[in-house]
Amino acid sequence: MIEAEIEKSLINEFKKLNIEGLRFVGSWEVASPGEVKGVEGATYDALATVRVNTRTYEGCSCPWCTISCSLGIAYRSECDATGEKFIDAIERIMTRFNDWQMSFDDAMNVFSIPGKFDFYGFLLTGGEASQLDDEIGCWVASQTFDVKGSITR
Repeated sequence: MIEAEIEKSLINEFKKLNIEGLRFVGSWEVASPGEVKGVEGATYDALATVRVNTRTYEGCSCPWCTISCSLGIAYRSECDATGEKFIDAIERIMTRFNDWQMSFDDAMNVFSIPGKFDFYGFLLTGGEASQLDDEIGCWVASQTFDVKGSITR
């Protein structure tokens, strides 16, 4: 499935940023026994959830498609009282997003799947302000983005 492969590629790219303590979890990944994939009840101090949604086609029988993605980040406030680690993680991830927007080749290396998906574009589509959510005791942020391309036939 193309979505699962793109999600795996995203997670591998984010792991290369070497953000200490931040655990990346994909929505298409199977949770390990006892693992909680959501923010509430999670067994780790910092969690980034990568979600790759089902693709939508841009025309009737056309191979062009948009794959909508989102990244949610949460750091427990008890482990990052000032939000310093959280802000560092956001800055590093946003720098990577900007790299993909500025360099077609960088993005193509991440999102193209030989023989399955030809990458044509990366677009940041929205995000929520980074903030402390007192209800769940976490620093939280989210960013949505689209990957555009065509299904190889």
